[in-house]
Amino acid sequence: MSLRRKLLTAFGGLVFFTLFLAGMTLRAVNQWNANETRLAEHYQRSILLESIRASTFRAFKEVPDAVTGDDPDSREEFDLYLQPARQKFEAWRELAKTREEQKQVAEVRAALATLVKDANEIFTLVERGDKKNAFILMEGRLEDQNFRRFNEVSAQAVASDEKARVAIRAQNERAQNIERLTLFVTALATLILSLLLGAYLGSDLFSPLQNVEQAMRDAAAGNNQIRLDAEREDEIGRINAAFNALLEAQSRREKLLSLGKNNGNGHREWGQETIKVALHSQISNLRANTRANCSKTAPNAPRASSASATM
Repeated sequence: MSLRRKLLTAFGGLVFFTLFLAGMTLRAVNQWNANETRLAEHYQRSILLESIRASTFRAFKEVPDAVTGDDPDSREEFDLYLQPARQKFEAWRELAKTREEQKQVAEVRAALATLVKDANEIFTLVERGDKKNAFILMEGRLEDQNFRRFNEVSAQAVASDEKARVAIRAQNERAQNIERLTLFVTALATLILSLLLGAYLGSDLFSPLQNVEQAMRDAAAGNNQIRLDAEREDEIGRINAAFNALLEAQSRREKLLSLGKNNGNGHREWGQETIKVALHSQISNLRANTRANCSKTAPNAPRASSASATM
């Protein structure tokens, strides 16, 4: 694998874990906020329903006052005390999100409507002077049946909200534990990957480059026997191979020069080697000049084309 691919893979993994950590953090924050909102809504539902129950109980105290006493304003006071319950009932209804909560709203609404119907019937009997039947209706159907029904369904709704809050708190706690564990593992993986990347850069990049630098210094000092590891399959391996080839060529030329001083064959081989060196030098210069000319003429190419097109 090339050095570039290694670096891209390492940095890509680091970026992935960093983004994953950021995403999990945002998800955890959103989940906690959503659970806290649901919990607050259920607290508000319970408060509203308890207020509805209190207003309803206070309003229905006017029914026995109308039957057993001489309060001509019982019907008006009943409607007055019941008005807050009706207003809060609509707010409580809007907070019903699930099917079970909507069912509770329908049951409480039906029970309250039945109570109001019974109360108005009792008030009508009292206004007609039929307090006996009004008392029988109040003691029987209103208090023993319908009021008990309203009390049961509204109390069940309050208990259901309390149960839902317990479930939300437990769910929130489990979610927080899972998110904490996930964040810890992700942060640990990011840290480990960062350390591995640092160790890789130190051992697989910086250290080989330092070896190349030291080898070049040794070669400049006259040590042509030093060799670098050329078995790596990346850019560092190709640099080491080129460095080894350079020192081998230099050693070969020095050997030919030494042989040329002792016999004629050595002179001939040295001359051939000199020709090769000169030829390679000219080829390198030609390549360098060609690249320089291309870089200079490239910006002018569009203008030349337009000029020729004009002609």
